[in-house]
Amino acid sequence: MEAASGEPHAKPLYNHDLTLEAKIERVARAIYGTAGVYFESGTRKKLRQYAGVYREDAVVAQC
Repeated sequence: MEAASGEPHAKPLYNHDLTLEAKIERVARAIYGTAGVYFESGTRKKLRQYAGVYREDAVVAQC
């Protein structure tokens, strides 16, 4: 099998300036084909806490 040559054709699923919730939703829709994501209130609270700790350009999922 011959190795692929040239530039990679991958592109990001989301802009890095989105909220963690929005990033998770984008990944869930694009990769898993979900209609949406439901976040429990405790989960939303934790995501807000994480948003204050992690950089805005943090990657949610990498495949």
